[in-house]
Amino acid sequence: MLQSTTSSVPSLTIDRPEVDPESLSNRLVIAQSEDRVEVREQPGADSRNLKLSYAIGVPYRPELHVSLRHGKQTISGIMGPVNAGVGDGDVDLSYVSLGVSAHARTGNLSFDVVGGRIEAHTGLGNITCLRAPRGIDAETQDGDISLAVVGTSNAVVKDGNGRIDVGGAKSGLLASTNADLHVKAVPHEDWQLSSKSGTVRVELPPDFGFDLDAVSNSGDVVIMRNDLDKPPIGDRRLKRRANGGGKRIEVRTESGKIVMS
Repeated sequence: MLQSTTSSVPSLTIDRPEVDPESLSNRLVIAQSEDRVEVREQPGADSRNLKLSYAIGVPYRPELHVSLRHGKQTISGIMGPVNAGVGDGDVDLSYVSLGVSAHARTGNLSFDVVGGRIEAHTGLGNITCLRAPRGIDAETQDGDISLAVVGTSNAVVKDGNGRIDVGGAKSGLLASTNADLHVKAVPHEDWQLSSKSGTVRVELPPDFGFDLDAVSNSGDVVIMRNDLDKPPIGDRRLKRRANGGGKRIEVRTESGKIVMS
Protein backbone atom coordinates (compact mmCIF):
# COMPACT_ATOMS: atom_id res chain seq x y z
CA MET A 1 0.00 0.00 0.00
CA LEU A 2 1.26 3.48 -0.84
CA GLN A 3 -0.03 6.86 0.20
CA SER A 4 1.27 10.24 -0.97
CA THR A 5 0.93 13.45 1.01
CA THR A 6 0.72 15.59 -2.13
CA SER A 7 -2.07 16.00 -4.68
CA SER A 8 0.05 14.45 -7.44
CA VAL A 9 -1.27 11.04 -8.48
CA PRO A 10 0.98 7.96 -8.33
CA SER A 11 1.05 5.65 -11.32
CA LEU A 12 0.97 1.85 -11.09
CA THR A 13 2.28 -0.66 -13.60
CA ILE A 14 2.22 -4.44 -13.09
CA ASP A 15 4.29 -7.06 -14.88
CA ARG A 16 2.21 -10.26 -14.99
CA PRO A 17 3.19 -12.22 -18.11
CA GLU A 18 2.17 -15.60 -16.67
CA VAL A 19 -1.32 -14.54 -15.49
CA ASP A 20 -4.29 -13.62 -17.65
CA PRO A 21 -6.18 -10.46 -16.59
CA GLU A 22 -9.38 -12.32 -15.63
CA SER A 23 -7.52 -14.72 -13.36
CA LEU A 24 -5.63 -11.83 -11.79
CA SER A 25 -8.82 -9.90 -11.05
CA ASN A 26 -10.24 -12.96 -9.29
CA ARG A 27 -7.21 -13.18 -7.01
CA LEU A 28 -6.20 -9.58 -6.34
CA VAL A 29 -7.77 -6.21 -5.62
CA ILE A 30 -5.90 -3.46 -7.43
CA ALA A 31 -7.39 -0.08 -6.62
CA GLN A 32 -6.29 3.52 -6.96
CA SER A 33 -8.14 6.47 -5.49
CA GLU A 34 -6.50 9.88 -5.96
CA ASP A 35 -3.17 9.63 -4.12
CA ARG A 36 -3.71 6.13 -2.69
CA VAL A 37 -2.77 2.83 -4.37
CA GLU A 38 -3.71 -0.54 -2.90
CA VAL A 39 -2.79 -4.05 -4.05
CA ARG A 40 -4.15 -6.89 -1.90
CA GLU A 41 -5.60 -10.39 -2.05
CA GLN A 42 -9.27 -10.95 -2.71
CA PRO A 43 -10.98 -12.37 0.39
CA GLY A 44 -10.60 -16.15 0.28
CA ALA A 45 -8.30 -16.13 -2.75
CA ASP A 46 -5.31 -18.47 -2.90
CA SER A 47 -2.36 -16.45 -4.24
CA ARG A 48 0.48 -18.54 -2.88
CA ASN A 49 1.85 -19.32 -6.35
CA LEU A 50 1.22 -15.87 -7.78
CA LYS A 51 4.32 -13.82 -8.50
CA LEU A 52 4.02 -10.16 -9.42
CA SER A 53 6.52 -7.43 -10.16
CA TYR A 54 5.02 -3.97 -10.00
CA ALA A 55 6.37 -0.43 -10.01
CA ILE A 56 4.71 2.60 -8.47
CA GLY A 57 5.89 5.95 -9.76
CA VAL A 58 5.41 8.77 -7.27
CA PRO A 59 6.19 12.50 -7.03
CA TYR A 60 9.30 13.60 -5.14
CA ARG A 61 7.46 14.58 -1.94
CA PRO A 62 5.33 11.59 -0.91
CA GLU A 63 5.07 10.02 2.52
CA LEU A 64 5.33 6.27 1.91
CA HIS A 65 3.79 3.46 3.96
CA VAL A 66 4.53 0.14 2.27
CA SER A 67 3.73 -3.33 3.62
CA LEU A 68 4.22 -6.79 2.03
CA ARG A 69 3.85 -10.34 3.27
CA HIS A 70 6.40 -11.70 0.79
CA GLY A 71 8.62 -9.99 -1.74
CA LYS A 72 11.27 -7.34 -2.22
CA GLN A 73 10.83 -3.59 -1.86
CA THR A 74 13.08 -1.14 -3.72
CA ILE A 75 12.48 2.54 -2.92
CA SER A 76 14.64 5.31 -4.33
CA GLY A 77 14.77 9.02 -5.08
CA ILE A 78 12.06 10.54 -2.87
CA MET A 79 11.78 12.92 0.05
CA GLY A 80 9.83 10.66 2.44
CA PRO A 81 9.52 9.87 5.28
CA VAL A 82 9.26 6.14 4.54
CA ASN A 83 7.82 3.28 6.59
CA ALA A 84 8.53 -0.06 4.91
CA GLY A 85 7.65 -3.47 6.29
CA VAL A 86 7.81 -7.02 4.96
CA GLY A 87 7.21 -10.46 6.37
CA ASP A 88 9.70 -12.39 4.25
CA GLY A 89 11.81 -10.40 1.82
CA ASP A 90 14.42 -7.69 1.40
CA VAL A 91 14.06 -3.91 1.67
CA ASP A 92 16.39 -1.66 -0.33
CA LEU A 93 16.16 2.11 0.21
CA SER A 94 18.35 4.80 -1.35
CA TYR A 95 18.36 8.58 -1.77
CA VAL A 96 15.63 9.34 0.75
CA SER A 97 15.76 12.86 2.20
CA LEU A 98 13.84 12.35 5.44
CA GLY A 99 13.64 9.58 8.01
CA VAL A 100 13.18 5.89 7.33
CA SER A 101 11.70 3.00 9.32
CA ALA A 102 12.15 -0.49 7.88
CA HIS A 103 11.44 -3.88 9.40
CA ALA A 104 11.33 -7.50 8.26
CA ARG A 105 10.62 -10.83 9.90
CA THR A 106 13.11 -12.51 7.56
CA GLY A 107 15.11 -10.48 5.09
CA ASN A 108 18.01 -8.12 4.47
CA LEU A 109 17.73 -4.35 4.93
CA SER A 110 19.89 -1.99 2.87
CA PHE A 111 20.21 1.82 3.03
CA ASP A 112 22.26 4.23 0.94
CA VAL A 113 22.19 8.05 1.25
CA VAL A 114 19.39 8.69 3.75
CA GLY A 115 19.10 12.21 5.14
CA GLY A 116 17.00 11.45 8.23
CA ARG A 117 17.31 9.02 11.11
CA ILE A 118 16.96 5.31 10.25
CA GLU A 119 15.18 2.66 12.31
CA ALA A 120 16.01 -0.83 11.03
CA HIS A 121 14.92 -4.14 12.56
CA THR A 122 15.00 -7.65 11.10
CA GLY A 123 14.53 -11.03 12.71
CA LEU A 124 16.85 -13.00 10.45
CA GLY A 125 18.92 -11.03 7.96
CA ASN A 126 21.74 -8.59 7.35
CA ILE A 127 21.65 -4.81 7.69
CA THR A 128 23.88 -2.55 5.60
CA CYS A 129 23.96 1.24 5.73
CA LEU A 130 26.09 3.69 3.76
CA ARG A 131 26.08 7.47 4.11
CA ALA A 132 23.50 8.27 6.77
CA PRO A 133 24.55 11.51 8.53
CA ARG A 134 21.84 11.27 11.21
CA GLY A 135 22.72 7.69 12.01
CA ILE A 136 20.86 4.43 12.38
CA ASP A 137 19.35 2.16 15.02
CA ALA A 138 20.11 -1.27 13.55
CA GLU A 139 18.99 -4.48 15.23
CA THR A 140 18.94 -8.05 13.96
CA GLN A 141 18.26 -11.26 15.84
CA ASP A 142 20.82 -13.08 13.69
CA GLY A 143 22.75 -11.54 10.83
CA ASP A 144 25.63 -9.21 9.98
CA ILE A 145 25.58 -5.42 10.35
CA SER A 146 27.76 -3.18 8.19
CA LEU A 147 27.82 0.61 8.64
CA ALA A 148 29.89 3.21 6.78
CA VAL A 149 29.92 7.00 7.05
CA VAL A 150 27.14 7.25 9.62
CA GLY A 151 26.16 9.63 12.40
CA THR A 152 25.27 8.56 15.96
CA SER A 153 24.40 4.88 15.63
CA ASN A 154 23.38 1.78 17.54
CA ALA A 155 24.17 -1.65 16.08
CA VAL A 156 22.95 -4.75 17.91
CA VAL A 157 23.02 -8.44 17.00
CA LYS A 158 20.79 -9.89 19.70
CA ASP A 159 21.05 -13.68 19.68
CA GLY A 160 23.01 -15.01 16.70
CA ASN A 161 26.62 -14.93 15.60
CA GLY A 162 26.45 -12.00 13.24
CA ARG A 163 29.50 -9.82 12.66
CA ILE A 164 29.50 -6.02 12.99
CA ASP A 165 31.74 -3.85 10.79
CA VAL A 166 31.82 -0.07 11.14
CA GLY A 167 33.84 2.31 8.99
CA GLY A 168 33.69 6.08 9.15
CA ALA A 169 31.57 6.52 12.28
CA LYS A 170 31.06 10.28 12.51
CA SER A 171 29.62 10.50 16.01
CA GLY A 172 28.63 8.29 18.96
CA LEU A 173 28.59 4.53 18.54
CA LEU A 174 27.08 1.65 20.52
CA ALA A 175 27.71 -1.81 19.07
CA SER A 176 27.02 -5.22 20.60
CA THR A 177 27.21 -8.77 19.25
CA ASN A 178 28.16 -12.31 20.19
CA ALA A 179 30.77 -12.55 17.43
CA ASP A 180 33.47 -10.38 15.85
CA LEU A 181 33.25 -6.60 15.95
CA HIS A 182 35.50 -4.34 13.87
CA VAL A 183 35.54 -0.55 13.98
CA LYS A 184 37.80 1.61 11.82
CA ALA A 185 37.05 5.30 12.29
CA VAL A 186 37.85 8.51 14.15
CA PRO A 187 35.83 8.86 17.39
CA HIS A 188 34.06 12.22 17.44
CA GLU A 189 31.94 11.06 20.40
CA ASP A 190 32.20 8.25 22.97
CA TRP A 191 31.98 4.62 21.83
CA GLN A 192 30.65 1.55 23.68
CA LEU A 193 31.67 -1.74 22.05
CA SER A 194 30.96 -5.25 23.33
CA SER A 195 31.11 -8.86 22.21
CA LYS A 196 30.30 -12.06 24.03
CA SER A 197 32.89 -14.37 22.46
CA GLY A 198 34.29 -12.70 19.35
CA THR A 199 37.27 -10.45 18.73
CA VAL A 200 36.76 -6.71 19.10
CA ARG A 201 39.22 -4.89 16.86
CA VAL A 202 39.52 -1.10 16.94
CA GLU A 203 41.60 0.74 14.36
CA LEU A 204 42.38 4.42 14.97
CA PRO A 205 44.71 6.90 13.25
CA PRO A 206 48.25 7.05 14.65
CA ASP A 207 48.96 9.75 17.26
CA PHE A 208 45.24 10.25 17.85
CA GLY A 209 44.07 11.23 21.35
CA PHE A 210 41.55 9.03 23.17
CA ASP A 211 40.78 7.38 26.53
CA LEU A 212 40.60 3.59 26.52
CA ASP A 213 38.70 1.43 29.02
CA ALA A 214 39.04 -2.22 27.92
CA VAL A 215 38.06 -5.34 29.86
CA SER A 216 38.02 -8.98 28.73
CA ASN A 217 36.87 -11.52 31.28
CA SER A 218 38.86 -14.42 29.83
CA GLY A 219 40.39 -13.21 26.56
CA ASP A 220 43.57 -11.33 25.78
CA VAL A 221 44.00 -7.57 25.42
CA VAL A 222 46.45 -6.92 22.57
CA ILE A 223 48.01 -3.50 21.93
CA MET A 224 49.48 -2.93 18.47
CA ARG A 225 50.09 0.83 18.81
CA ASN A 226 53.21 2.75 19.75
CA ASP A 227 51.27 5.39 21.68
CA LEU A 228 49.81 2.94 24.24
CA ASP A 229 51.72 1.03 26.91
CA LYS A 230 51.25 -2.70 26.52
CA PRO A 231 49.60 -4.47 29.48
CA PRO A 232 51.47 -7.09 31.51
CA ILE A 233 51.01 -10.67 30.32
CA GLY A 234 47.71 -12.01 31.59
CA ASP A 235 46.32 -8.57 32.42
CA ARG A 236 42.80 -8.36 30.98
CA ARG A 237 41.88 -4.92 32.30
CA LEU A 238 43.36 -1.89 30.65
CA LYS A 239 42.80 1.81 31.18
CA ARG A 240 45.03 4.07 29.14
CA ARG A 241 45.14 7.66 27.91
CA ALA A 242 46.68 8.09 24.49
CA ASN A 243 48.19 11.36 23.25
CA GLY A 244 46.66 13.53 25.94
CA GLY A 245 43.30 11.79 25.91
CA GLY A 246 40.03 12.50 24.14
CA LYS A 247 36.78 10.66 23.57
CA ARG A 248 36.17 7.57 25.67
CA ILE A 249 36.29 4.15 24.03
CA GLU A 250 34.80 1.43 26.22
CA VAL A 251 35.37 -2.16 25.09
CA ARG A 252 33.98 -5.24 26.81
CA THR A 253 34.16 -8.96 26.00
CA GLU A 254 33.39 -12.10 27.97
CA SER A 255 35.69 -14.63 26.31
CA GLY A 256 36.84 -12.75 23.22
CA LYS A 257 40.04 -10.90 22.39
CA ILE A 258 40.43 -7.10 22.31
CA VAL A 259 42.84 -5.70 19.74
CA MET A 260 43.80 -2.01 19.54
CA SER A 261 45.66 -0.97 16.43
